[in-house]
Amino acid sequence: MRQPEEVSIDFIGVEAVTPSFLDALLRILSEEAGSATAKAVRVTITNLSIELSSRFAAMTRFHGFDLQEAGASTWVLAKPPAAEAFP
Repeated sequence: MRQPEEVSIDFIGVEAVTPSFLDALLRILSEEAGSATAKAVRVTITNLSIELSSRFAAMTRFHGFDLQEAGASTWVLAKPPAAEAFP
């Protein structure tokens, strides 16, 4: 089993994260993880000034990520590697 691709995003100094920004970020990460040769992806987002809401949780599930809070201002998103396509 390959180790997941690790991505860290630090939001220090950012006052707000909108749903549309998170959606765009997740779309990019999902597309990258969806390629046939991609590893699993683990994204750690730190220093968030917002709390995890059901809206943000639903958005991460829509893009295929599992989401956990890892402290008051940290989210950890994980996505398994893409399944290989049949020829």
